[in-house]
Amino acid sequence: MSILGGYISVFNAIIGKKRKLLNVFYDKERFDKVFSSKYHLSEKKQYAELKKICEKYHIRPIYKNKEFFENISSSCGGIAAEFSEREFTDIIDLLNKPSPYLVYLEGIEDPFNFGYVIRSLYLSGCDGVILPKRNFFTSDDIVVRSSAGTSELLDISLCDDISEYYDTIKNNNIRIICTGKEGSISMYDADLKKPLLLVIGGERRGISKTFSQFADCVIEIPYGRNSNISLSASSASSILAFEVFRNNQG
Repeated sequence: MSILGGYISVFNAIIGKKRKLLNVFYDKERFDKVFSSKYHLSEKKQYAELKKICEKYHIRPIYKNKEFFENISSSCGGIAAEFSEREFTDIIDLLNKPSPYLVYLEGIEDPFNFGYVIRSLYLSGCDGVILPKRNFFTSDDIVVRSSAGTSELLDISLCDDISEYYDTIKNNNIRIICTGKEGSISMYDADLKKPLLLVIGGERRGISKTFSQFADCVIEIPYGRNSNISLSASSASSILAFEVFRNNQG
């Protein structure tokens, strides 16, 4: 079971249908304050939307004290929900999507950064993400909040050995594009048209050799000055993700 805090996280987890909704919790003091005031219109709309959802799922909201929500997050706004564990997409279903833009993420070592990366990928139009089986979904609430709930909307698959699916990738004409330095070209000179699998590594560990041997192309982000400093994983991922988006316009 997982408890997610905040309206956006809860709402996107519900509409994403990757988890089963079990319970909805309200901060009683905040709820009463909102509805006893002529202000707080945005929060009233949130409660109205959640009321419809609760009725649909035959769930009665449970009122809790402020301490309950502080144990979840200081910024959840008096709204939380309990869900079953997240369900992941079968990798074959992901690879068989028509002309997909997919991303494999590895080596990102912080759940907040991981959530920020997921948010950028979602907003850039990514069709699905592949993760190692050891990933940050053990820190559900942090990932969902830092991704603004987009982690619940993206199809995500788990896979430790992508080489097992190399034939499927090639049969579907999906090119593997890795980030790196050795043998790389500028991302501005690369063909980033779909279908493709973009492989993004973390700041410290980078990309495993498994991907390097299968890569159709290695790209790097050109910097404005010579430096041994690298962009953060979340910044680099945003730049790469929206360059893929740009390449696929028109």
